[in-house]
Amino acid sequence: MPYLSAGCSGGNLSRLAPTGSSVRLVLSSLFFGIGWFALSFTFPLQAVRFGFNYSFTGLVGLIGSLPFVIAATIYLRSTDRMIATGIRAPPLILFTLSIVFQFLDRANFIPLVVVSSVAQAFWWVSIEVSLGSMEASGSAEKYSAAWGVPNAAVPLVAGYIIQYTGFRYMYLAGTAAFLVSFLTLPRPAHVPPGRSKSNPKARYIVPLAFAGLASGFLYYVFVPYLRLSHFSYGTIGLLVGIYGISSATGYVALVFVRGSSERAYAALSSALVSSVSVLFATRDVFAILLALIITGFGASFAMSKILAYISERTTPRLGVFYYETFFGIGFVTGAFGMGSMLQFAGILPVVLSLLSPLIYVVLLFALS
Repeated sequence: MPYLSAGCSGGNLSRLAPTGSSVRLVLSSLFFGIGWFALSFTFPLQAVRFGFNYSFTGLVGLIGSLPFVIAATIYLRSTDRMIATGIRAPPLILFTLSIVFQFLDRANFIPLVVVSSVAQAFWWVSIEVSLGSMEASGSAEKYSAAWGVPNAAVPLVAGYIIQYTGFRYMYLAGTAAFLVSFLTLPRPAHVPPGRSKSNPKARYIVPLAFAGLASGFLYYVFVPYLRLSHFSYGTIGLLVGIYGISSATGYVALVFVRGSSERAYAALSSALVSSVSVLFATRDVFAILLALIITGFGASFAMSKILAYISERTTPRLGVFYYETFFGIGFVTGAFGMGSMLQFAGILPVVLSLLSPLIYVVLLFALS
């Protein structure tokens, strides 16, 4: 998942006034988000269509998340040339792959997922590392809003497109979106090395891992579970879209929330995210919606307030590294770990594992 800089959690709204460079940043991020979320929304659904089990579908989620950690690690010592390449090359690569995805079959599914996942990870990380040095005022806020809109909107539309017209039109939409993203790319920025002010405390960063856990589980375990339970593509898209809308609403609302401690934000985020554990308890759509809304708010707390805490204490490269590592570990655990657990141990161990954020909350206050 894309990185949200500290700027999106407490910035001055006057910084959002458009400039030439900021318009390109918004347009490129918006259309890259449309293309990627249209593409990746199909991954777990295609895995189900090809008859893969929960472990294999979780492996697809691992493939999609692990490149973020790799890219963030590489970019700890990145040059401006590396960043520029990471911004320019992926939209063209994904434009080409979106065309190839229209001829997707079981044999080429994993290779296409691997290449597309690596390409998109390097694009997000390249943009994120350079946000603070771009000419655009309030670039972090604009970037966050730009990818947040398709994150919420694409699933709402995608499910019904797939249900009534098939997967091919989703890949056509991705092809067009990646082309527009390439044509509107912002100018790569010079990123000075910088020095960290202090090291953030790991115990306050853990909620990012829980947010990743919930997201990985939702996209790569619960979505296949719904499909195998005969929920329609449209209903699945609606549920995933509600989660995205809840998260996006949280990002906006938290711009105006200040004053609480890192510990309070960490505890609240973890407690809310634990709501994802109830998704297996019911097939009632309204109960599922409520759980997704609460989980989405919890994720937004982690991905804004906790990231603000990190960004205030680190350089852009190190901040992205902390985020991608903790969130990525959580996402891999939620997708591959929970998928394998569901496959071989059943629902109950999965539910108990998803309640682990509550244990963290107790320990956070008991050991502080």
